[in-house]
Amino acid sequence: LLNRDHASFPAIASALDDPDNEVRAHAARIVGGHRGRRVIEEMMKADDGEAVAAAMKCIIADPGLARIDARRFVDHPDRRVRAIAAEMLAGRGDSATVLKQLLDDGSADVRNAAAKALIRVDRAAVHDVLEHGSVRARETALQALIAEDESDGYLRTWAATEIDRASELNRWRTAIEARVDGASIAAEYLARVLAKRERMVERWVVTALGTQSTRAALPLVARGAISGDAETKAEALEAIESIADRTLARRLSALLEGGDNGTPPYRLQALRELTADHQYWFRALAARTIFDELVQDLDAAADAAAADDSTVVQTAIPEYETRLKTNGELTVIDAILTLQLAPMFENLDPEELEALAHLTEERNFEPGEVVYSKGSPGDELLMIVAGSASIQAEGGSVLAVAGEGEPVGELGVLRKQPRMADIVAGEEGLRALVIEGGGFMKLLEEQPSMATALMGKLAERIALTVDPTGAAGSAPAEL
Repeated sequence: LLNRDHASFPAIASALDDPDNEVRAHAARIVGGHRGRRVIEEMMKADDGEAVAAAMKCIIADPGLARIDARRFVDHPDRRVRAIAAEMLAGRGDSATVLKQLLDDGSADVRNAAAKALIRVDRAAVHDVLEHGSVRARETALQALIAEDESDGYLRTWAATEIDRASELNRWRTAIEARVDGASIAAEYLARVLAKRERMVERWVVTALGTQSTRAALPLVARGAISGDAETKAEALEAIESIADRTLARRLSALLEGGDNGTPPYRLQALRELTADHQYWFRALAARTIFDELVQDLDAAADAAAADDSTVVQTAIPEYETRLKTNGELTVIDAILTLQLAPMFENLDPEELEALAHLTEERNFEPGEVVYSKGSPGDELLMIVAGSASIQAEGGSVLAVAGEGEPVGELGVLRKQPRMADIVAGEEGLRALVIEGGGFMKLLEEQPSMATALMGKLAERIALTVDPTGAAGSAPAEL
């Protein structure tokens, strides 16, 4: 409007006071000058992340509005601000280290922005993340390289290494699963994590092996290749050999078909090897398995864990008096081993559960103690570590009982409504991890996989509640 008719200036200037952050920021950009810069500077100082993000977007479009150091905003609590900060760092040659850190951000939006920026700043740094980063950082780096049409042979070389890695994961998993009776919770979770990582690496390799013209079909082929249906899997493997590098495709096909991955090591040898792996969660879970099962390498594993550079690994082998089954303070790995028992969390990666574990606080309740009263705010949920809790209607009638590894109160947090029943500790008392509701909701927003898992399990619970043929006593924990 301003370009067409200067008479519209008063209307645009009035938008500088608009309650909508986007409108206000764009108006400041159009008005410009001292008045426009002052509005942008005020928005940059706001506690409202939306206001800061709107101002930063206008600064990208018109750098003359304000001079800011984007590195100041990479730790901002709002993911939109962190993502825009990553975008702004694309023009700085000294930003590679910060961008690599943002590639491990909890938000996919931030990771994607950081990957695009890092490719412009230092492509070798993206390669380093793909080879040594966390699972979510590696996933983002791979997708960014594919989007940039990495065609210099690097991805083929990387894929060959990852095929070897998938074989290694398979051998370890086979060895860990060899113990049928008496396996610890840590061992069972470690085996599940290894299996999931194995499938993930296979999917990555299938994606990396394609060319520009074939990559559009590769996601479907990748799902078919790890399918449990023999016919679908066979067709997918044939497709891989026809559209990808033939030598590597044959190696991958052999792996996916369950070919020879070498003789699995003894279980103890597998645990020893895992305690030295570059992925710290493998080291932590292997060390905890050795501790929980009291195998002969306990002292060596304890020394290695104590010297590890990861605090998660350092606390994987606690002192005997602070084990999970005592009243000692729970460590991060204790919390994660508890959280993964819940059906809604059982398929999440350790890194995702680690973010959730940092939101927890241990709390103990005496037998019969009222944990939450009907009508109290639904601002937190519980994960039961030991004992039980009953959900009671008025008059004390029991609607449902939750036991070890079960969540209590998640529907109340999602609804942001007062609790609809009393929660009472069981006869043996209750030991629980309390998860703060606001942080939990923010985590669901930033990690879609966690939100998807939660919605799926809640749907199952609701189905059991309304289905007259469901298990007796089934009831929603609507607290």
